[in-house]
Amino acid sequence: VERVLKYKPRALFCTYAVGSTWRVLFAHLKRIGTLVFDEIHLAGVQNRNNITVESMRWLNTVSERAVAVTGTPLFNRTQGLWPILDIVAPAAFGDYWSYARRYCAARPTAHGWQANGESNQSELRKRLSEIMLRRRWTDIREDLPPIQRSLELVPLSNEVKDKVENEAARIRYETR
Repeated sequence: VERVLKYKPRALFCTYAVGSTWRVLFAHLKRIGTLVFDEIHLAGVQNRNNITVESMRWLNTVSERAVAVTGTPLFNRTQGLWPILDIVAPAAFGDYWSYARRYCAARPTAHGWQANGESNQSELRKRLSEIMLRRRWTDIREDLPPIQRSLELVPLSNEVKDKVENEAARIRYETR
């Protein structure tokens, strides 16, 4: 880290695989301008208590702003959005259980609270529109270059060919 920082980088790229060490690596930082979490869906954010998410929250305390980016639609349940929202807009949606009661139809059960539903979705969409920029393919397709498809034949070893043929035969047999 010291070797990297002596060059005073303007940008530093890290993978989520080392997210658990960010607190140690960057403990000396006083301020970060813009913090960008690329491909946020790969950060393990579905588990709001994992060490990488905790480190992301900590990094955000020393940043002026945080941006979470993904090109992957987040089709998961509403509860899976809270860790991302809490990283980019800390406290704006309350703690997890306040969010869950409001937007995930959280309810007590015999085994504790469960938050696997949806509630107040139009309100949530309105609030998300204030902090989220969403583009669908239909919105940007005119700006994209034409799709180019190419076919590349790759030679297979006899062993691989046999495995493929055997698997294809098994599937054909099972789907009769």
